[in-house]
Amino acid sequence: MDTQASADPTDHLAQVAALCSLSDAEVCAIGLSETDVPHLTALIAHEGLTGWVLRRLTDAHRTDPPAEALRRAIKPQAMATVVHNTQIIGVRAMVAAQMRNVGAEPIMLKGAALADTLYHGPSGAPDYSLRFLSDIDILVASEAELRKA
Repeated sequence: MDTQASADPTDHLAQVAALCSLSDAEVCAIGLSETDVPHLTALIAHEGLTGWVLRRLTDAHRTDPPAEALRRAIKPQAMATVVHNTQIIGVRAMVAAQMRNVGAEPIMLKGAALADTLYHGPSGAPDYSLRFLSDIDILVASEAELRKA
């Protein structure tokens, strides 16, 4: 990608996709300019990718001024995602406990269920900044099945 700023949203989307999916060396080669930062910040936040992009910039050791400006711009959103997701995970635990108290064994599905097992940071602990959680998906046995138990 060219190091010149671009107002074309397609170019910014390609930059975000590259930041999330390329190797560290390739991430280092992506052309960023200071004028790209506001557009990229908005797109990254809109797509819920602040944690991924922040991680990729860090893993790739990008320290050039545009990358640092982007890191500073998205870090507050990534931290807000951690707070939000921690609350969702807490609600998930409370709902599961309440369901078990009434004899229903919940099966947690998708995002919130995968947050503890799939999205890990370098330390191996869950990294709740990597994916914005908006709900909790739970599979519950039918009423007839619960009556049999």
